[in-house]
Amino acid sequence: MRYLILLIIFCLSINLSYADESLREMFLNNKAIIYGINIRNFNAEDKDNNGLIEHDEISGTFLNAIERLDELKAYNINTLHVLPITPVGKLKALGTAGSLYAMDDFASINPQFVDKNSDLLPEEQVKKFIDECHKRDIKVMLDIPSCASVDWFEAEPDLMAFGRNG
Repeated sequence: MRYLILLIIFCLSINLSYADESLREMFLNNKAIIYGINIRNFNAEDKDNNGLIEHDEISGTFLNAIERLDELKAYNINTLHVLPITPVGKLKALGTAGSLYAMDDFASINPQFVDKNSDLLPEEQVKKFIDECHKRDIKVMLDIPSCASVDWFEAEPDLMAFGRNG
């Protein structure tokens, strides 16, 4: 069921038939103005300017990212490349946050990106963000990592592929 939900969100985000011009046509005609965002820090508030979001500071979420969409539209951004939104592994991670590309679970949304004060489910928050992008004629591409974290590898070794040398 969760795979289906993520697939639906992914399909909604690409939405190749949305508006006058498909994303594919925009790429082919060199009209895509792409801005990459990491939801984790896109609209975060680092009050003490130490480079970390901790204690009472506000992390970036799908819902608070909506506040900045008009700003991006004003810069003529018409496509967002959203970095991976899956949970990240922490074992052997460099830094405190972990790499967005070392996913810990393919079938859920990173809880760091979810506004805990909202009544909306995580999937609904992602959909609301995508819908708000589309209202501004901004296309959305979700980056889906293809590798696992050490956490996931240790928890689900039977899901991992091994080469000749192990």
